[in-house]
Amino acid sequence: MNVQFFKRMFPDAAYFLAVVFHQDWAEDFNSPATAVRGFIDRETAALVKAVVSDLTRLEVTEVASRDLDEILLRVGCYYDYAQQGVSAKEWLKQVAGWLGQ
Repeated sequence: MNVQFFKRMFPDAAYFLAVVFHQDWAEDFNSPATAVRGFIDRETAALVKAVVSDLTRLEVTEVASRDLDEILLRVGCYYDYAQQGVSAKEWLKQVAGWLGQ
């Protein structure tokens, strides 16, 4: 999987990751959960639902962990989930849960 394929298959997730977890996200929010809450507060319920759908489909998509790490960075996601001791897929599942609340 490459970045272009990711953006085609998961366009709402790609948008979300780039606008929420941009390079300076930590200057705007004190935690990833707070950043997600800011997205929920700003965007339409339909978009939030579409992002959850993309993230849920991504969970069951075969992609090497290293490849997903690179893709997330290339779409503009600068959150370092490895600091939590989790993989990209584990973190994205957590994010989908926050979005679904």
